Amino acid sequence: MKETHYKLKHRVTALFAAAVMLCSMLPGAAFAEEPTPQPTEETVQMEQQTEPSETDNGQTDESSPDPGEDVTEATPETAEEQPAEEEISAAVVGAELYTDLPDAPIGSYIGSEGLPVATGETKIGICEWPESQLEETSGSYLTAAALDNDGLTMAAPLLDGADYAIVPIMAQVEYPADGSSLDLILPDGVTLLDYYGAPVENTESLLHNEYSETSAAVLGVYVQADADFTAQLVYTAPDGSSLTKTLNVTIDRNATAEYPFPDSEIATFAERPTPAVTSGKITKVAKVNGTWLIWFNGEPAYCCTHGANGQPAGCPTYTYVNTSTVGADQCIPGDHYGNQIRIWGGLNQLALSDADDLPAVFSADEGEETSLLDFCESIYDDVQMYIIENFPESTAAEIYLASADELLNGVETYASARGYYTYIYNPGRAGWQTVALIGPEIGEEEPEPEPVVQEYYASWEAPAQTASGSFDFSYGVRTDKIQAGTLEKVDGATIEIEPTTKSGSIEGGSWSISPAGKQTVTTSGHTADDNYQKNGGDAGASWSLHYAVTKTSGTRNGQVGPFTTQEAADAAANSARDAAIAELQGEAQNAVNNAIAAAKAQLGSIQFRYEEITVPYGFGKYWGTNGSSQTISVPANTNNDYVMKNDEWSLQVNLKKTDSETGSQIAADAQYEIYQWDVVTGKYQPTGGYNTYSVQRQGDGSYAVINSAAYATTDAMRHTLYYTQRNQGKFILVETKAPAGYFGDWTDIDHPGTAGTPLGKRAYYIEITQDNDSSVLWLDNADYNADILTADKGGTKLVTGGGVETT
Repeated sequence: MKETHYKLKHRVTALFAAAVMLCSMLPGAAFAEEPTPQPTEETVQMEQQTEPSETDNGQTDESSPDPGEDVTEATPETAEEQPAEEEISAAVVGAELYTDLPDAPIGSYIGSEGLPVATGETKIGICEWPESQLEETSGSYLTAAALDNDGLTMAAPLLDGADYAIVPIMAQVEYPADGSSLDLILPDGVTLLDYYGAPVENTESLLHNEYSETSAAVLGVYVQADADFTAQLVYTAPDGSSLTKTLNVTIDRNATAEYPFPDSEIATFAERPTPAVTSGKITKVAKVNGTWLIWFNGEPAYCCTHGANGQPAGCPTYTYVNTSTVGADQCIPGDHYGNQIRIWGGLNQLALSDADDLPAVFSADEGEETSLLDFCESIYDDVQMYIIENFPESTAAEIYLASADELLNGVETYASARGYYTYIYNPGRAGWQTVALIGPEIGEEEPEPEPVVQEYYASWEAPAQTASGSFDFSYGVRTDKIQAGTLEKVDGATIEIEPTTKSGSIEGGSWSISPAGKQTVTTSGHTADDNYQKNGGDAGASWSLHYAVTKTSGTRNGQVGPFTTQEAADAAANSARDAAIAELQGEAQNAVNNAIAAAKAQLGSIQFRYEEITVPYGFGKYWGTNGSSQTISVPANTNNDYVMKNDEWSLQVNLKKTDSETGSQIAADAQYEIYQWDVVTGKYQPTGGYNTYSVQRQGDGSYAVINSAAYATTDAMRHTLYYTQRNQGKFILVETKAPAGYFGDWTDIDHPGTAGTPLGKRAYYIEITQDNDSSVLWLDNADYNADILTADKGGTKLVTGGGVETT
């Protein structure tokens, strides 16, 4: 009883493994319910693609219409050979067996293996063969972006340490007609490489593909090039019509890439033979008679993990792990399609068996009878049952039924002692197929396989991880309000300062500035000392900005094993889950870090409206550089000065000295002094110190007020008096010495003042106003309008050049 129980359990494990590892018929979703997969951003930019299978049967023109024509449901070659088209609904076939193609089939016919071969509009695509992709796939081995677009481009980096690039190119075809072909045409000057990096001698073996009973195919190739080139993909239908697409390749000499080919070190494992190459990739797939067939490093291979990913696009590097065996009745040389189902749908691939979730039927009493169909439902999935129930004479269904019958009735399966070694390769990333290559024939000396030790597996799932980050910036604006001409500071100007943009979104994060509205400031800061005009014009405002972002990574899942105990498998699964969580957390944090870096770069300076709304007395708005209305760029975390100028009022003053009797201009020189009002002292001050003005005789005999200040750099400025907040635009001109032969302009001719001084003289009082701004004033004797007393008698004071204080 014990021995019988052991054998049954052994066979259950083997069959269940075969059932769950069969990758042939797994659909992604029903065409009736699932929309056509859309290309991701990566596929639009880098463009994936697909390629052909290597069968050579012919398909009639009726079953695969010419490209460009209206396509109707395809029919088999003759009604006697194939069921009528009405018996197989394209929608049903697509929903059950062809959910993994971008475009739903529009017809089908029964192929030589007894399963529906889907037909539809023929499409081709050529693009970059991507080295990586997200774990979440679109459910299709074909790339819709490449099928639906032409003239795609890619940039290939130089090989590290070389002056040429190794360009990965992918070609694909969807719904090729029986008897059609696909050719990848490369220009002169480039070299086609095999999957180990050597030049291909027979390039047609890779570049030319013919199709029979094939619904889709994908192929990746490597091309060595040292200059830009264009690759062309040509599909030729049985009637001679064709489809053509191109891929434009540029060599990026500013980037480098690592050597893409697998190593060729010899691995040692037990006493069985080992492969010459211990790593590689899936280089080609083709869906033939409803089954995906794969090629590994260009060789026919077999997928061993039910429902997992296996395609050229994004394929990780695989590593050899061990050598297993298959029976001679499982593997028939040259029968790629049949071997895929016989080997992985049979009961003897013990090295890859899976005992998880055994069907409940085996817990029943031995005396209970179980029908073969009920038993099949307990070990096969929906798609396999669909094939068994609807296509019982197909190759796949016959193998499923025979395997289930052998397991149910305890019949020894695949008893042949001879067969073939198989090399098993595992993927470098979770979610991908285990791959097997058929090795050499088993010799006479191969011992009988020992009973398989119970193996344990465990699945794990890592949830999405979230990371958040934020930063704060400050922006300070200090006013520097000055006069346009004299460059003196200006108080009393009212200025509005406001960020032009108050909030926004960057890389999925949001930012806002506070306060969001404008700030209004008034300049001030004059000091009651001799630095009055050098200080002031100051005001300030500041803002704070906050940016925050949250990023969430995707999920991960996988399976670990085999292990000798369930505890060991669970521990390994927990470790794999924890490692995946850490990796996902790192991905989320990296996304946050990248978003923050992008936001800091974009917000490194922002623009502000910087506008004067109230102009102080004595000034007008300035419209030149640094004028009264500006947009300023303010760097983050600064508090800088921003100059804003005012156009001060100004006046030019000239005097013409004439003889009161003759009216003629007096030739002899007179002497004048000009006194400037000083807010700091509250007195009119003579020339010297802050007062840079003097009266000088000109070449035409007239007199002009001359400005000797350092800012007066032009002749016009040297002849101009300027309003300042220190002088308030007020001046007094007085003749201190009359020309030779003339009396002075005394206030009281009978009681004159001190000769050679302004004391007792008539004077000119001048005030710069908005009305006389920018005008030229000519003075004569009739314009006297002020008197200077001979002593201080109260009122507005004036200090003479000799230091006498008077009124």
